[in-house]
Amino acid sequence: MKQGYDIIGDIHGHCDALEELLHRMGYQHNGTSYQHPTRKVIFVGDLIDRGPKIRETLQIAKAMFDNGQALVILGNHEYNAVCYCSDDDEGKPLREHSEKNVAQFKATDQAFAEFPEERNAYLDWFKQLPLYLDMGDFRVAHACWSQRHIDVLEGKTLGDRNFLLSSSIKQTPEYWAIETVLKGAEFTLPDGISYADKEGTVRTKTRAKWWISMEGTTYRSGSFPEQPKLPDDPVAASAIDDYWDIYPATEPPMFCGHYWLPPETPEPHGNIICLDYSVAKGGFLTSYRWGHGEQIASRNFVTTVD
Repeated sequence: MKQGYDIIGDIHGHCDALEELLHRMGYQHNGTSYQHPTRKVIFVGDLIDRGPKIRETLQIAKAMFDNGQALVILGNHEYNAVCYCSDDDEGKPLREHSEKNVAQFKATDQAFAEFPEERNAYLDWFKQLPLYLDMGDFRVAHACWSQRHIDVLEGKTLGDRNFLLSSSIKQTPEYWAIETVLKGAEFTLPDGISYADKEGTVRTKTRAKWWISMEGTTYRSGSFPEQPKLPDDPVAASAIDDYWDIYPATEPPMFCGHYWLPPETPEPHGNIICLDYSVAKGGFLTSYRWGHGEQIASRNFVTTVD
C-alpha cells in the first residue's frame, strides 16, 4: 500500500488552526511530535509571517519533519526570509530592507526577538528544504509548476550559496525559476489599471492561471484568483515578462498554496488543487487527503470550519 498524505496549505503562524486541523485528521501528539498511524503531512510552505504564533508553528512542523511525520517545501515567505537575513559578497542584504519588506518580516522577527539562535537555526533549516516535490503520482510546489523552471531548480536548495546569490539577481534563470515556482506566474496589467491586494499593496501585475494558455484569455478571466474589476480585454503578449510552461490536464495532480483564495468551499481546478484559503485574513486552514489511485474530489478537503 502506498503512503497516504495530508497536504496542508499556507499557515502563516496560525498555530491554533494547525493543531485543530491535525486533530480533525486524526493526528495525535506523542510527546515529541504529531503523528498519524498511517499517514504523513506535506506542508506547502509559508509557515511564517503575519500570524500570532510563528515560532510555535515552526516548532510543530520541524518536529514532525525531524520525526519522519512530515515533508516540507519552501514557500516564498521562507525564501524571502532567507534573503532578508543573508548578505551578498559586498555585505548588502539579498532582499532589500525596504519599508514594505520590513513590514512583511516584522511578525517573524518579533516572534524570535528573544530567541536569535533559534531563529538562525530555522533559517538554516529553510536553506535545506526542497523547492518542490515530485511524488510520481502527484506533485507539490508552493505556487506554480512550470517544467522549464522546475528543471532549473532540480537538485537545488538555498544551501548552495551560488544558487542563492544567482536567484536574487533579476533576469537570471534562477531568479525567474524562483519567481515562477515559489511566487507564481504573473502578467502586467494595462497602463492605468491596478488593484489593492488583501494586504493593501497596490498591484500593477496579477497572478495568472498558469495551467491555461493566455492566448485569447482576458485580464479578468486569466487572473487567479479572478479579479472581477480587471478588463475583459485579451492579455497582451507584451504583458508577460517570462513565459511559463502551461500545465496540461493530462499531468499528475499538482498541489499548491500561495493564492489567498476567498474563504469559500474548497474545490479543485481540474488537476490543480490550491490549498490557501486565506487563514491569515479571516479565512480557514485547508488540507487535502491524498490517497494513491483516488480521483481528485471535493470530499477529500478538510478545513478548520464545519
